[in-house]
Amino acid sequence: MTMSGARMQALRLATGLYGKEIAAALGVTDETVSRWERGRVGISQSVEYAFEALVRDPERVAGIRAARPKRKRKKSKEF
Repeated sequence: MTMSGARMQALRLATGLYGKEIAAALGVTDETVSRWERGRVGISQSVEYAFEALVRDPERVAGIRAARPKRKRKKSKEF
């Protein structure tokens, strides 16, 4: 059974991961993840299995979250 883009997006959102994090874990660009989720490009069976393993394995998700780059805070300008 082939996963739909809508299901992929729903699972990703349920885990709280960003498209960029999924892309990094799967070795693709965030644009590719976006195309899958919008139904522009089909999801291969190997990607489907890797994605499902990723969202079902809490340790993998935690590892991605731990590697999430911290956002830089903008310094306020003093006048």
